Amino acid sequence: MSVSGGWGQVYELPFVAVARWRGMPVYLHHHSFAYLDRRSRLTGWLMRLAGPECVHIALSTGMASRLQAQYSVKQAVAVSNTVFFLQPDTTTEATTFAPRRKLHTLGLLSNLAEEKGVFLFLDLMAAARDAGLSLRGMLAGPFQDDETERRVRARLTHLPAVEYVGPKYGAEKDAFFASIDVFVFPTTYVNEAEPLVLHEAMQRGIPVIAYGRGAIPEIVGAESGLVVDPAVLFVPAALDCLRVWLHEPAVLEAASSAAVRRCVETYSASERRWLASRDALVDGVAMASPSEEQSRSTSSKV
Repeated sequence: MSVSGGWGQVYELPFVAVARWRGMPVYLHHHSFAYLDRRSRLTGWLMRLAGPECVHIALSTGMASRLQAQYSVKQAVAVSNTVFFLQPDTTTEATTFAPRRKLHTLGLLSNLAEEKGVFLFLDLMAAARDAGLSLRGMLAGPFQDDETERRVRARLTHLPAVEYVGPKYGAEKDAFFASIDVFVFPTTYVNEAEPLVLHEAMQRGIPVIAYGRGAIPEIVGAESGLVVDPAVLFVPAALDCLRVWLHEPAVLEAASSAAVRRCVETYSASERRWLASRDALVDGVAMASPSEEQSRSTSSKV
């Protein structure tokens, strides 16, 4: 069962209680850092009710460790969402990609909202222009609401080097990634966990500059981009990194290659853990079923 980030856990408590009462194996999947960034009493009740035999599936090893430390969880397995959403045939050591050797274009693809960093992206492009850096920007994705769209389009009138290209899916998304050299993701979203779009960029050899919320520090790493501490101003830190990549193309190329390697490593490690957890789950259900039927049979005879 998936665990909600907040008050939705109230509705999940009875499901866990019934599962425990029936003797069913309980697996909880965690996809929010809300109750890890700040400890929740409600989450504590849910964890205790789930019991020590519960298997907790986290998005990263860091998330699993925090679950164990903050809520005394006994069993926590790290399984990245790359296993479920990325194509295995393109997440291998044999993956072909064009390493970025020269920095021309920065990109952001997301549901465009202030908390997802759209205005920080525009601030960065403005700072790059003012610093005399010859860089283009591409902004993709649907707007969260009309007000966000109005504000973004107003900013774009003063940033001719930045283009809004609309929502991108399928082949158009592939073309978007092919046209950028660095992916920028200055998210301030408080519940940010594991943005799949970062894996999609890195899978294609695109270095990432992002705020370090949720599992992002584990996704990106030091060699494949820049993770900015959320307590630090994003634009100056990102601008310093861009200067290095502009003046030292070899450093950019190294980050590009490291991005692919890290994505492959994340996928491979998570796939192994997921297959082991899946097999254990299937075996556990198969073993529980006969005893449950026997219990029902005994009850009917009584």
